[in-house]
Amino acid sequence: MEFRNGELGIIPGAMGATSYLVRGLGNPESFHSSSHGAGRNFSRTRAKSNFPMEEVLQDLNEHNIAIGKKNLQDVAEESRFAYKNIDEVMNNQTDLVETIKTLSTLGVVKG
Repeated sequence: MEFRNGELGIIPGAMGATSYLVRGLGNPESFHSSSHGAGRNFSRTRAKSNFPMEEVLQDLNEHNIAIGKKNLQDVAEESRFAYKNIDEVMNNQTDLVETIKTLSTLGVVKG
């Protein structure tokens, strides 16, 4: 994402992970850009085979995160386990964006 100096933005986390409201620092060495999310550790297919639907739903339930989805067969595709740790990603780009607010997931709606 492109964040010019002072520009506000949001960097979303994966389903069940934190998200960040940020202010761009306008670093020309990165072309005024930053990550736009955590990035995948697992492809959608691998995520579905590595993280059973029941475990993903249990994780969301344990964190009191509501899910709005009728067909749960592909819920593992967007599981937080399928992505890199967004908190680590954000810690690695403190020269690109300033965190204004960290947001916790309350609910997930997946089409």
